[in-house]
Parts: sequence; structure tokens; C-alpha cells
Amino acid sequence: SKITNHPGGSNVNITPTGATYDPDTGQLALTLNNHGLSVGNKVSFAINALTFSCAMDGNSTNHQYPRADDPVGQGQQLQILKTTTNTFTVNVGASPKKYLQVTGASYDPQTGSMVLSVGAHNLNSGDSIRLKPNSLIFTCDQDSNATEHSYPRVAGTGNPSGGQDPVYETAINVSSVGIQTTLTSTGAVYEPSNGTLKLTVTNHGMQSGNRIKITTDSLTFTCTKDNNATQHTYPRSTDPVDNQWLEVKVIDNDTIGVQVGVSPADEQYVHTYVTSGSNNIARQDETITINVLSTPPSTNTTPHTFVRALEDAVITGGGYAHTFQSAVSNSVTIYPASARLTAIEKRSGTKSLKLDSGSYLSYALSTVPAFGTSDFTIEMWVRP
Repeated sequence: SKITNHPGGSNVNITPTGATYDPDTGQLALTLNNHGLSVGNKVSFAINALTFSCAMDGNSTNHQYPRADDPVGQGQQLQILKTTTNTFTVNVGASPKKYLQVTGASYDPQTGSMVLSVGAHNLNSGDSIRLKPNSLIFTCDQDSNATEHSYPRVAGTGNPSGGQDPVYETAINVSSVGIQTTLTSTGAVYEPSNGTLKLTVTNHGMQSGNRIKITTDSLTFTCTKDNNATQHTYPRSTDPVDNQWLEVKVIDNDTIGVQVGVSPADEQYVHTYVTSGSNNIARQDETITINVLSTPPSTNTTPHTFVRALEDAVITGGGYAHTFQSAVSNSVTIYPASARLTAIEKRSGTKSLKLDSGSYLSYALSTVPAFGTSDFTIEMWVRP
């Protein structure tokens, strides 16, 4: 037998009345008057539970969170970090600004489509970026490539249209991510204690730092949890690495390694590879496609030639001020507090046992070491 941790109540669904997100730290403070929660409670979110606008596009559009592929988009239980009478704070993951370097670009003035070479990245179709003003320099056939022009431009001098460019200082959706090739893995070894997945891909031709995406449910394993009786496919749609670009570490000409996440301590079973789906590995070509026109074609439809780009021309991430708009009713689940060890308050030693909201521990009496038949005393310090 073992000690059983009994939570102090049942799950409760709530509707926050406000929220404040800090993209640099990942802390999300939720408002609910007189909530009565403590640091011992945990929280999870339904998909699209909270709606925010943000300064990336001047708060012109609303966006729902968490999305299915967000770090907390699969019902993960998050520890409450701190509380006030009317707010409680959890960490949902930081989203600071990041920058990509443009080394090449092609532009189609008939459609507005622009392909940017930005190096290895983790963007997906539908993600948003911004372009630094005047960071992309082109020439064009309109003046026989005699002069250079920078984009995106603000209104005024240097912009023949008179107004600012459609993508000046606003969010731009990624239309697609370039794929260099698709490959098929013929073997795989997963190390649950460190999260490394080694894939056998004959003559893969990759370098460390390249990015790959593994097709959902394309790797089949058995494991010792059920004595290898059943087969299971990965990555599942609920796994954090599903639909993500994973950084490659080259092991040899036929083997690459990627990080897919450590298994929980009580779930670290030996996995045995069975098979792979065909063309289950997509290798990124380090380009993204965006559209920079609101109403194509451009007023200048002559061919454009890329010259260079300023440093940090592409801005990604969410390091922008977010403004709470609404919450779906009962979309946030509160889990009752459990008994836990804490180093914050202690009388001696390094930790103490904290019991919140009716939580308690139990241990089967039949397995408690015998104390004998004489009287005995158990002493402890208790803080009410």
C-alpha cells in the first residue's frame, strides 16, 4: 500500500470576468470576485475559452485561446501560483517577440504573394508575423531597376499610392511553409527518461539545426506498460510536438534525433518500434509565404528584384499587449487542492506538509509498521 492523497472537494467550472496576460513571463491573471482559491488548486482551460485582442494588429481582431496546439491547449492542469481576493494567477507559457533574418525574397505583384527565406523556424500556416517597416529592399522594372525601394512603407514621401502599404505595422498571416522534401523513417528509438526520439532515415542529407515535422499518428510502437500487447501511434493530436517543427540533431548519415518530451516519471516504459507511415517526415525548406496586398494586383505590376533586408526584418511571437474581451461560460475548470510539500513555510528541515481546503493523507493501517502494545506519542508542529 501507499499513502493516498485526498483532494479537498470536487471539480468546479467557472467563468472569469477578466484576464491579464504577460507575454514575457507567460503569467495569466484571471479575475473572479471572492473566488476563495489557493495556491494548492489547479486550473485547466477548454479550447478557445478566452478571447483577447492584441496590439500586434492594433486590437482590430479578436483571437481565442488556448488553441488546440498551444502548450496548455489539451486540458493540462496548471498550478495556481498566487492569489488575491479577486484574482488568481497561472503560467500558460511565455510568448516573447522573436526575430527572423530574411536572406532572400520573391514577390508577385499580380497576386501579392511574397516568399521569404528566413532560416529554420517554427512557424505554421495561420500563424502571424509582422514586417519591420522599410526592412525589405527591392528594385523593379518600372525604372529599369535604377533605384531601390524599401517595404512596407508608411504613407507619404516615397509611397506612390499616397497611403501606407497594407501590411505596414500590422499582423500578416503565414499562408504556407515551404517543404524541401518528404522522407520515410524505417526505425525509431524513444528514450522516455530524456525525451529523445532517434529516427532512422536512410541517407537523410540533413544538418543539425534543420527542422522536420512528423505526421500525426505516423509512428507505431508497442510498450511494456501492457507487455507489448497493443500498438499505439504517435505523435497523437494531443501531444505537444504534433504539428510542430522539431529541431534536428544529426547522429549519422542514416539517423537523426529530435526532442519530443520526457514521459512522466510513472510512465517511462520501454517502447518498441513497429512501423512508420509513408513519407511521414517533412523537411522544412526554411521559407514562408505571405500575402502583402489587400486588393491585388499591385499598382506596379512590373517584376521586382530582391536586393537585401534589414536585420530582424520578420517579427514573430506575441510580445504585444493583450486586451481581454470575453470568456466562454464555465470554460475554466478548478481542481480541488491536494496535500503537498512546500518549502515556503517550515518549522525545521527543508519542507513542511501543507493541507488546503479539506485535503488529507491516508495510509492503510494494516501496513503501518507495528508500534507495539505500549503507549506512544507522535509530536508535530501545526500552523493553523
